[in-house]
Amino acid sequence: MVAWRRLNDVAEGQALPWLYAIARRVLSTQRRSSRRQEAIVARAAPEPDQSIWGSASTPPVLRALAELPPEVREPLLLAAWEGLSSREAAAVLGCSPTAYRIRLYRARVQLRSALAGLEAASSLAHHAPRPSVKENSPC
Repeated sequence: MVAWRRLNDVAEGQALPWLYAIARRVLSTQRRSSRRQEAIVARAAPEPDQSIWGSASTPPVLRALAELPPEVREPLLLAAWEGLSSREAAAVLGCSPTAYRIRLYRARVQLRSALAGLEAASSLAHHAPRPSVKENSPC
């Protein structure tokens, strides 16, 4: 509805970044509302987080992405999953293309670090010494 009401505000050739920016603001408002509702529910009946991004069967890169704060994750997702150019992604985030490229670089560094941490933890788990079991043992 917001996009339709403000359709005259879009600059020619900038429809996609403009729509992403509107969607980002609408989703941000929705997230704030959801967080308030979740906080009320959590106070009434706390449950453990069942996030699909953090499960053991999730690919390592998605688990690493889940470890990043949302403001770090967003430039990565705009570039990799949405395929936006620097100019388009910068319009979505409300910053200059140069600032976006800096954010993207820093996000990639943090993603590599998170992924390396997951791989190191996984490697340690696979190479942990196993207790020896004697043959003819009752267990």
